[in-house]
Formats: sequence, structure tokens, C-alpha cells
Amino acid sequence: MGWKTFKREELYELVWSEPMTKLGARFGISGNGLKKACKRANVPVPPQGYWAKQQAGHNVRKTPLPPATADTPATVTISPPSARPAPPPIPESVTGKIDGERNSGKPVKVPATLANPHRIIDSWTQESRREARQARHDPWMSRLYTPIDGTPLDKRRLRILSALFKALEARGYRLIFGESYRRQVHIALGDEKLELLLNERIQQLRHKLTDEEKAKLGYVQHWRQEKVPTGELVLKIKTERYIGNREWRESEGPPLEEQLNEIIAQIAGIYEAIRLRRIEQAEALERQRKAEDERRRAQMNRKREVIRFRRLVSHSENWRLADDIRAFVSAVEQSKLAGAQAEDFSNWKAWALAHADSVDPLQDDELFDQHVSDHQVYAMKD
Repeated sequence: MGWKTFKREELYELVWSEPMTKLGARFGISGNGLKKACKRANVPVPPQGYWAKQQAGHNVRKTPLPPATADTPATVTISPPSARPAPPPIPESVTGKIDGERNSGKPVKVPATLANPHRIIDSWTQESRREARQARHDPWMSRLYTPIDGTPLDKRRLRILSALFKALEARGYRLIFGESYRRQVHIALGDEKLELLLNERIQQLRHKLTDEEKAKLGYVQHWRQEKVPTGELVLKIKTERYIGNREWRESEGPPLEEQLNEIIAQIAGIYEAIRLRRIEQAEALERQRKAEDERRRAQMNRKREVIRFRRLVSHSENWRLADDIRAFVSAVEQSKLAGAQAEDFSNWKAWALAHADSVDPLQDDELFDQHVSDHQVYAMKD
């Protein structure tokens, strides 16, 4: 599907006619991608739960389309992301782990109250109460203190985490406190760790500054980023880059309480994917080691051959040198000098021929020895 351009009014009518996920699928983008397109043109979208209330027969109202300002675009262009290669198939052992957990018959139930919290949740609440007592006597700390269970959403988050922690430990996983932040939790299996995060999604909104607000700032700025709580919980599992993070949003599915069984099944799949990756890494390292050993052996053999060839050239040169020495001695012997100084010549001849023999490779019993020691190879300069 290609590019599609809408007027603001057309886009407004579309997004209030059917759910964003269905509408986005028609244009080849996600519901969040469609929301971002609406945000660029200041087009309001249905709030969370709007379509469920409408289907239940409740009286729901559309948010009016605000008038366009000088900065508001008159049209919005929606384009699907460029085609990407299909992801590699999921290994059978990974799907087997996921299906095995799904069919384990161990449903995770989130209690209505936090009467019997998991030990980690209990330690968090105890720590929060200690901080509350300190905040009552410390004005500086009172400004920073935020209770861990101060809102209904906070309490719900703790109940979900408590149920999830108990279910994970029952399946053999270990839970580890963060080293730098105690409320950071990792799921551990063997030597592998995954970071688990469950927080409220905070939305970044652009607020156009009024003239009065600009004047207070003292410098030119037309917009201010505002962080707005959404009331939506997002659970994220942070994994290694090659596996990819996993995220579960309530805006894209049922409440998290109903997704915990699937989340645990996916965690089992993540660990299996990591196990396979470790095997691949070990095999790749072994192949790399063997290739490096082969490269090193080939390099050593090349150097040995160079040393043998240099030795051959040296033997050839020495053989010619010995032959030249003998020929020279024979020429001297035929000269007048040999007869005039017979005793000196005899001594010189013996000395010269001894040197000829010493360099003559044909006099060496090890002429055919091809052995080259490792020390000779290492000492050879490249």
C-alpha cells in the first residue's frame, strides 16, 4: 500500500469511525503510528476504553476537532514503513518451550488484595514505609518521597508483580535485586539474566506556549514537552540485542492480569532462544579458533618453505664459491709463484682447500635435511 493523504477533517472522521488498530491495518501501519499522524495535525483520537463502552451501550461522546492554528498542517500523509525482509523462522525448540508453558496447566491468578505479597514486594513496601517515616521529619526528603502504593494503579502494579514473581519462582527462575537500585528486578535462569520492568506509560505531549509563558522564559521557545500519565501499565522484558526486547501494553491487548500466562510462556521462549544463541556463539568461536589455527599453520608452512629455499640458495652459492676457490688454487699452482715459494704455497693450498671443503655443501651429510625448527620460523622476519 502506498502513500495516502487526508485533510484534517477527513482524518478526524476516520479515527472516530472504528478502532485505531483496525484502521491502521488498512493503511499498513500500527495503531500507534496512526496516533502519531493524528498528533501531528492536532486531531483528537478516541480515549482508551471508548469502543468497549460504545459496544456496551454506554453514551460516549466524541472529542470535538479543535480549530486549526497557523502551525497546524491542513493535510496529513500516511505512509506504511518500507518493506522489510521477513524475520527468520522461530526455531522449533523455542516454539516448543512456549507451547509447553502455555499447556502446563499452571494459570497465574492475580489476587484482589495484597494480603500475602511476594517477599520482594513485601520488602519494597516495608522500605517505602520507612521512607515515609523519615519524610515526616525531613522537609527535604518529603519533597522527593513518593509512596510505592500511593494510588490504585500503584497497588494494582504491586499485585501483578507479586503474582508474577511467585509464578516465576515456582517454575525454577530466580529473582535478583538490582545492584544500583533495589526496585530493579532481574529474572535469572542459570547464568542468564533478564531485566523486568512494569511501569505506567508516560506520554510525551507538546504544549504550545502562550505569549505570557514565553515572556516568563525570557527566550524564544514555542513549545514545551509535557509528560502525561496514561493510566496504562506496560510490562517490558529487556534482553540482549540479538534477541530483542519484549513489551506488553494494555492498549494493544487485554489487561495485564489476563496476559501473565502468555508473558511467562514468552519468557520461557526467550531463555530457549538465548540458549540456542549461546550454542551458536560457541560454535562460531570454535570455527574461528580452527580457522585461526589453520591460518597460523599455513603461515608457518610458508615461512618454513621460505627458509628451505633460502637454504637451497645458500648451498648453491656456497657450492659455486667452493668450486671457485678450488679453481683458483689450481690456477695458482700452475703459476710461477707456486714454484718459487713451494713451501709457502703448500701451506696456503692446504688452508685454502680446507676452506673450500668447509663451505662446500656436497661435503655436508645433512645436505638433504629439510627440517626447520619453530624457533627458526618465529625468528624469521616477515
